[in-house]
Amino acid sequence: MRALPILAVAFATGVAAGDRFGAVAALAALPALATARRLRPLVVSTALAFAAGALRLALALSGEAPALPAERTTIVGRVEGLPVPEARRMTLRVRAWQPVRALVRLRVEGGGRALLPGDVVSTEARLHRPRGYKNPGAFDVERALRGRGVEAVGAVMPPRGVRLVARGEPSLLARVAAWRASLGRHLDESLSGDRRALVGAMVLGERGLVTPPVEEAFRRAGITHLLSVSGLHLAALALLTYVALRRLLARVPRLALSVSVRALAATATIPAGAAYSLLAGADHPVVRSTIVAAALLGAVIAARPPDGASALALAALAILALDPVALFDPSLQLSFAACVGLMLAPRISGKGPARGLARMALMTGAASLATAPLVAIHFGVLPVTGGVANLVCVPWTTAVLLPASLAGTLLLPFWPGAAAPLLAVAGAASDVLVQAARLFSDAPAAVIAVGRPTAIEAVLAWIAAALLLRGRLRLAAIAAAALALVVGAGAAARAWRSGATVTFVDVGQGDAILVELPRGRTLLVDGGGSFDGGPEVGEAALLPLLRARRVARIDVMALSHPHPDHFGGLIAAARRFPVGELWTSGEPSDHPGYRALLGALEAQGVQPRPPRRWAIGDALVEPLHPSPSWAPALSTNDNSLVLRVSVGARSVLLTGDLEAEGEILLAAERPRADVLKVPHHGSRTSSTDELLVAVRPRLAVASLGADNRFGFPHAEVIDRYARGGVPLLRTDQHGAVIVRLGRNAASVETVAQGGVARW
Repeated sequence: MRALPILAVAFATGVAAGDRFGAVAALAALPALATARRLRPLVVSTALAFAAGALRLALALSGEAPALPAERTTIVGRVEGLPVPEARRMTLRVRAWQPVRALVRLRVEGGGRALLPGDVVSTEARLHRPRGYKNPGAFDVERALRGRGVEAVGAVMPPRGVRLVARGEPSLLARVAAWRASLGRHLDESLSGDRRALVGAMVLGERGLVTPPVEEAFRRAGITHLLSVSGLHLAALALLTYVALRRLLARVPRLALSVSVRALAATATIPAGAAYSLLAGADHPVVRSTIVAAALLGAVIAARPPDGASALALAALAILALDPVALFDPSLQLSFAACVGLMLAPRISGKGPARGLARMALMTGAASLATAPLVAIHFGVLPVTGGVANLVCVPWTTAVLLPASLAGTLLLPFWPGAAAPLLAVAGAASDVLVQAARLFSDAPAAVIAVGRPTAIEAVLAWIAAALLLRGRLRLAAIAAAALALVVGAGAAARAWRSGATVTFVDVGQGDAILVELPRGRTLLVDGGGSFDGGPEVGEAALLPLLRARRVARIDVMALSHPHPDHFGGLIAAARRFPVGELWTSGEPSDHPGYRALLGALEAQGVQPRPPRRWAIGDALVEPLHPSPSWAPALSTNDNSLVLRVSVGARSVLLTGDLEAEGEILLAAERPRADVLKVPHHGSRTSSTDELLVAVRPRLAVASLGADNRFGFPHAEVIDRYARGGVPLLRTDQHGAVIVRLGRNAASVETVAQGGVARW
C-alpha cells in the first residue's frame, strides 16, 4: 500500500503527458521496461503506471466522430446518467440512435420535466461537435466532453421541449434519479430563493440553482467549495454517522461484548456514505471522499492503522482510470490539493477548546496554502479573506447547515411535521452563510488579482508551502524568496516590453480584441456576448485569457457599438478588473446588458467618453471613425468605433461591425493597415472592394462562431478576400489569432493550429 501514492502520481503524470504528446508519451517508459531485470520492482511499476496513464487518455480521446446533419433534426435516444437541473435549463446526456448513433449532450432551455436514466426521449435540435473557446488559458471543453464519450452537443430552445417516448427499465440509477427529483419537488414547495438554492446544493448537488450574485460572493470570499456537495460534506457526514453509530451500539452491552463496535459502526457507515454520494450526483470530489472514507473505515474494520496517503492515492487511481480527463477538472484538482495540505499540516498537542480551535485554524491554513497556486491558475486571484472566511463558515456549514438540510430533506416526504423545523433551521443557517460570504467578499482587498502563474511560479509556491507546513522555515524562506524573484522578473519584463500584441479572442459569435501595449498598458476592444455564446461568454472565454496574460488592470475599455455580441463579455471584465476609461461610438442603447455594463463601470467612477489619440512607447492607438459630422445619419453598425493600432510601420485596423456605407466613408481616409479585422464577422453587407483597396491588408481576421445561425462568413466575402490574395484567418477554425507588432516586422500565430508566420 505504501507504493500507491507513487503509482498514483505516475499514472496522473502519464495522463498529463498523454494530453501533450498523445499515446507516444507511453514510449517514455520503454527504457525502464527494457532493463526491468536490473531495476527494482517499484521502478518498473512506476514506469508501467506512467505508460498506462498516457494510453488511458489516448483511448478515451480515440474514435472517429460521427457525421452530423447540417440542419435541425429530430433526435431520438435513451437518457444516460443523472439529469442536471439548473436555474433556467436542464442538461441531459442522451444515447441517440436517430439521426446518428452518438452520445449527445442536450441543454434544454426553460427547464424540463423530470426524466430518468433509461427513459426514451425525443426532441428537435441542431447538433454540432463539442467545441470550447480556443484561447490561451481557456478550459478545454472539447477534451473534457470527448474524453467522456460525448460526440455531439445541442440546445433545445422553447417552445420545443423534450418528449418522453417511453419509460426505461427500473435500475438503481433510475431509482436514485427519481428519488432526487422527488426530493427536489418537495424542497420547491418548502423553500424559495437563496434558501432553496443552498439547501439543494448541499444535499442534492444542484449547484446550478445558485444565483450569480451569490456565486460571486462565495468566490470572492474563498468559500466556493461550500456551494457544492464536496468531499468536506461527505467526510463530515461519514464522521458524524460513524461516531453516532459507535456510541449507539456501545450502549448495547451484549453486542459490545460479542463484536467490535468500531468495526460494526464502520461497516454500516460505508453504505451510508455511498448512498449520500449517489444522492448528491456523485461528482468527482464526492467520489474521492467516498473512496477515501471507505478505505479509512476499511482499516478500522481490519483493525489496522489508517493510511491517509494510500487512501487518497487509491481514490486518484480509481477516478482517473475511469475518467482520465478528470485530471484537468479544477474542482478535482482543488479537492486533492486540499487533502494533501491537510495531511502535511503539523499536529497540535494538548486538550480543550483552545486546541480544537487552533487545530481548525491550522488545517484551514494548510488547505488554503496547498490550493492557493491552483486558485491563481484557474481564477487569477488569491482570496485574502479566504482563510478567515473558511475558519468561520466551514464549522457553521458542517455543524448546522449541512445536518439540518440533509435531515430535513430526507424526512420531508415521509414526516413533513418533523422536517419543517429542520428546514427552517437550514433556511436560517443558509441566510447567515450568504450574509457571511457577502461580508467577507465586500471586505477591502478581499481578493488580490495575480494573473495566471507560470509553471515555475506554481512549483515554487507549492515547495514553499510544503516546507512551511513541515516546519522547515529556513528552506521555506529560500523558496519564497526564489518565488518573489521569479515573479518580480516577470513583472519587470511585462512593464518594459516594447511593441504591441493584438489578440483576436475566440468568443463564439461576437468580437473581442485584447491589445497589449508597452509599459504593461492594456486596451480591450469589445468582449463578445449573447447571440450564440450565451451570457457566460465573459467568464468562459474572456476572463481566462486576461488571467493567462497577467492583466491586472484594463487601462482602456472600448466598445465599438452597443450590440450584445460586443458588450456582453465586457460586463464580467468590468466587475473583475479596475478600468481606467470607457471609449464608445456615442450610440445610445436601452438594452439591459448595456445598462449593466455602464452600471458596473459607474461603480468604479468611469463614464463613457469619445476615443482619443493614445501614444505610449513605440505604439499608437488612433480613432478613425466615426466622425461627429456624419454619425447621426448612420446606422448603429455603420457608426461602429474604428481604431488603428500601430507600431512603427506595422498596424492593425479594428473595424467593429461596419457595413457598406460606413466602409465607404472610412475608405476615403485611406486607412492603410497590415491586418484587417473583417467587418461585421464576414457579412455580405461588409468587406466592400472600396475598403479592401484602401486598406490593402496583408492578412484578414474574422471573429465569428462555428456553425453560426447567420451563415457568416458569407461565400462572396470569402471569395473577395481570396481574389485580392489576402489570407483569411477565422476564430471559429483557428481559435484565437495573435498578432505581434514590432517597428519593422510583424508575426501571427493561431491557438488551434499553431505555427508562426512573419512579414
